Amino acid sequence: MFQVLKKTVNKLINAGAENLPDEEKKNVRIINTLSLFTGCLAIGIGTLLYSLTHFLGILIPANLEGISFLLLVYFNHKHFYKTARIGVLVIFCITAIYFDTILGQNINLALMCVFLFCLTLLVYTTPGERIMGISVTIVSLFFMELNFYNKLFTPYDLSAANQFFLRWVALACFLSFNAIVIVYYVKDRKLWYDKLKSYSESLEDLVIKLKQANQSKRVYLRETNHEIRTPLNAILGIAQLLETKIAALSEKNPELHEIAELVNDLNSSGIFAKNIVNNVLELSRIESGQKENIHLIPFSLSNWLHELIQMHHYLAQSQKVTLVLNFDEHNLPEKINTDKIKITQIITNLLSNAIKFSPKGGNVTINVWRKEKDLVISINDEGKGISTEQQQVIFDPFVSGGNGFIEGTGLGLYISRQLTILLNGSLEVDSQMGKGSTFTVRFSNMFSNVSLEKTKQPPQLLKSLKDKKVLVIEDDSMSRMVLNKYFKAAGCQLFEAVNGEEGLIKARSERPDFILLDTQMPVMDGRETLKNIRQDVHLRDIPVIITSADSFAESRDEMLKAGATDFVAKPVEFQALHRALSRVIL
Repeated sequence: MFQVLKKTVNKLINAGAENLPDEEKKNVRIINTLSLFTGCLAIGIGTLLYSLTHFLGILIPANLEGISFLLLVYFNHKHFYKTARIGVLVIFCITAIYFDTILGQNINLALMCVFLFCLTLLVYTTPGERIMGISVTIVSLFFMELNFYNKLFTPYDLSAANQFFLRWVALACFLSFNAIVIVYYVKDRKLWYDKLKSYSESLEDLVIKLKQANQSKRVYLRETNHEIRTPLNAILGIAQLLETKIAALSEKNPELHEIAELVNDLNSSGIFAKNIVNNVLELSRIESGQKENIHLIPFSLSNWLHELIQMHHYLAQSQKVTLVLNFDEHNLPEKINTDKIKITQIITNLLSNAIKFSPKGGNVTINVWRKEKDLVISINDEGKGISTEQQQVIFDPFVSGGNGFIEGTGLGLYISRQLTILLNGSLEVDSQMGKGSTFTVRFSNMFSNVSLEKTKQPPQLLKSLKDKKVLVIEDDSMSRMVLNKYFKAAGCQLFEAVNGEEGLIKARSERPDFILLDTQMPVMDGRETLKNIRQDVHLRDIPVIITSADSFAESRDEMLKAGATDFVAKPVEFQALHRALSRVIL
């Protein structure tokens, strides 16, 4: 019997809730539970009070209230959800006003309003329904309080025993109503807590997987970067050697001019490829969210600009583009104070793009001036221009254009803007179709702690390498071959080793003027080799230049902190290497 009753009650509570979303199903179950409980309670208590008072003014309204509540279960069963949702509040308010009027303070029905407020917030989800529910409840409370103070209606006179009984029955009913709402509220919160916990656990698992994927990507990029840079080092090195050789022979043999142009193209393509690899690595660092350190150093603005022009000589020459530098030296200090590596990467990306998209025979103009306390650099090309639509997305990653000769990855401008922001600057574009493009970068606070007075400071001179003893510790045979030919052409006495252990033996026996050291080698790698060099009393003062395909910033910083004199990333540009060596030659 109990099981049948339980099954029947459960069926009535779930009437109309089938196939509904969880939130709507919950609301239907709450309304059905309250309606079923209140309907039965109203009929039962109304009949009991009638037997005590013989007052039809209690029996008839109580039974009508009970039938009305039970009808709400039927409405939900027939899918009239809105009618049932609004009806439950309206019936409660009407019956509360009625019984408060006829019973007065024998039963404090104003306490019902607390329950009705909670019911409104639990059942109604839309702002309109909640405003309606709260408004109806407030109006009901106002009318009951108005009747209490002004005695608009005379309450039915009950005996002391009936008053006592009615008061405790009403209190039990109020507690029951609130208990039902609280139970559903707790269930609702628990449901949301379980969902949130499950979501949080899923999110934590996802974060762990993303971290693992990001770490795997960085390892992959690191290894791929090394694998790409090593052969690229040979390609670019051979191209530079060919360029030097052909330049010497072309004066006597004009037929070599055509070959010289091909070598220039090969050289510039190698530099483009190196820039692409650098940008991919920089994008990986940005995406990883690693905090980037800024290394502020003062350096000569004029020398730096001329070095940049020289670095892009091959690219401009291969594209038949002329580089024009307009430098307002009268209004600029000799030195600026910033992160030289990052600002070089910014201008390199902008200058490479300008050369890439300029027509043959065109000009790329670099204007440098001071505006108030800011350093401004603009790079103008004479290309086809950028449409207004493309200007809106030009600084997004992987947005690129082609010039028919070399395609890009679309990372240069995105990375340039990120680095510019890091250096407290801004990067903007101004372009018209058919009239070229101008990219303007503006840096703040680069003149801090730097004298604005001009000092005569000649550009760094490349010192002669003749008769210098060089030890190259490098396991890659192609890289050794390229460096061998370069140093021998420079008049150096060259010694080679294929790993760190062999390199230490030769360093101790030959006492070179400087050492070129790779980082990834068998037997003994570059890190261990450098540590042994700096700990050896006879070798510790020898300059060590790291030439590595591992160009990650952390690797560079690690080697410099371990005692390396300088770091030249592969593929090695001979001029950059010569400048590094010139800084350590006495």
